[in-house]
Amino acid sequence: YITEADKKGMPKGYVPVERILAVPISEAGRVKAIAVVANKKFVYNDLDTEQLSAFAHVWWANVERKRQQEQEQFNQQLLTLSQKLAKLGTWSYNLKTGKLSWTDELYQIFELEKEQFGQNHPDFISRIKEEDRQRVQAVSLKAQQDGEPFEVKYNIKTPSGEEKIIQEYGYTEKDQSGKVIRLYGIATDVTQQYYDNLRRELAGQISIIINSELHITHTLQKLIEHLTIFGKFDFGESWMVTEDKKRLKRIADYAPTEKGNIFKKE
Repeated sequence: YITEADKKGMPKGYVPVERILAVPISEAGRVKAIAVVANKKFVYNDLDTEQLSAFAHVWWANVERKRQQEQEQFNQQLLTLSQKLAKLGTWSYNLKTGKLSWTDELYQIFELEKEQFGQNHPDFISRIKEEDRQRVQAVSLKAQQDGEPFEVKYNIKTPSGEEKIIQEYGYTEKDQSGKVIRLYGIATDVTQQYYDNLRRELAGQISIIINSELHITHTLQKLIEHLTIFGKFDFGESWMVTEDKKRLKRIADYAPTEKGNIFKKE
């Protein structure tokens, strides 16, 4: 209809509009929508305006509430997906009730069903390897006392027998008097990251060792070449201890000089 050149009035088939009442729907001083009714038998009055305005604002509040719920649901789905990909979960420890709440991802990291976890701090501590328990408890108690953020790393062993390394970052919530009433934070499985870093570190150390060995071998080659100026080197020289002779011969056999293996008798 909007593209027709000779358009006039309402499109065909629509009820003719004889009377109309429109009220704006405002929020924070801005018009968000307009509510419209039409074709009352009599002229619209102030009471009609008040009733339409009240109805329109209630309707708009419901629309906004529904939109907010959908956005929160989408955000939660996005958060769950992000946590799953990052192997990261969130937790909350209510110091008044003693309840420890986990997100679904934490249950997956610890390989537990919800009914298998007691949702309390002692049960959580029991999931940590024994050598780390006292340290984790000490970090938690310190945060409850001083209210400062904290981080701690610990090892767990899952029901399947897999050992994992968990990195945890925690924060505190205080009441009006300044007393800590809740601990909360994130925990992430850093096992793969730890072993990746370890492999890189070991690779670097091996590279240093290899380079050092090559340098030592080259230095010994030069030393041996200088010794040959005075003739063939005799492994029976009394000034060398037996182990030194063996080491020197292994290096020389491994890296002969340009003149050949000088230890081989003609």
